Amino acid sequence: MKQQHTLNLLVLIQFSFFTFLTTNAHANYNTSSIEQLVQNGQLQVQIQGIGGHSEECVSFILRNNTSDSLFGFVEPGRRLISNNIKEQDILIVKELDFALAANESKTMNGFGFCCQSNNSGPGTSSGFSLGKMADDNWQTLAQKVNEGDYPANAIQNAVWVLSDGHDIRSIPAYGDENTQDLRQSVADMLGIEIPWYSFLYEEDSTQVFSGVANRLFAQVAYTVPRRTMMSGIIHDENGNLVYSFKSYHTSMGEHKYNIDIALDNFEEGEYTFTLMEDFGVMNLQRKFQLGEEV
Repeated sequence: MKQQHTLNLLVLIQFSFFTFLTTNAHANYNTSSIEQLVQNGQLQVQIQGIGGHSEECVSFILRNNTSDSLFGFVEPGRRLISNNIKEQDILIVKELDFALAANESKTMNGFGFCCQSNNSGPGTSSGFSLGKMADDNWQTLAQKVNEGDYPANAIQNAVWVLSDGHDIRSIPAYGDENTQDLRQSVADMLGIEIPWYSFLYEEDSTQVFSGVANRLFAQVAYTVPRRTMMSGIIHDENGNLVYSFKSYHTSMGEHKYNIDIALDNFEEGEYTFTLMEDFGVMNLQRKFQLGEEV
């Protein structure tokens, strides 16, 4: 009984040790990138889709070819190339550290997002090569995501802004300070001014991104000197009133006005959103554009 207890303890210690190594490999041990380990013949790698085109969407099947422990990592900013030219490549945005005992095999999931919006999403049988490190802006975005905490939808759209030239207004602009920070970072990379609003796009079962904006949403900060009736209105470029928001009373001080409207009845062109106090005093105005990409 004592011998069995000792054996179980040794197994537990070994398991705990390698768990520690796996989670701390890159920070505390001499590690190499997955590409270097493969090139050196130390590591065998197979990459395949696990369903979906975002977040944990690929698996790395790893095998240590050596008789020694192996420590490595998959870098944020690595672009995995699909074996099927009709399916999207995957941009890894979270670092994946791994530790393998001698001759050990292990499967680990990678965290990434598709980066070819005109292609179909990968399936569970999709295969990928290790590819290469992406362009500088892509790597900057991936590193930011790796170090931060952002909604998956915001990350995916940020990736597509860089990879496919999508409108930056596809990155949500509503309430979440982290997402606002992500939008600003992408705008800085592109050298453009960040829009005050963003779009939601129609879903299409035949493709991962429809490109058809069907809602506009934003959050606008404003201040009033007293209890006030607030009214939001939208005019087209000819001065015609085309939309009125429900009016409501608000207290003195700083507030945020939420905008969320369907675009079904709006045509392409420039529009002006105006926030009114007591139906007669303009508090603020913002212009927005439909149809022209930013």
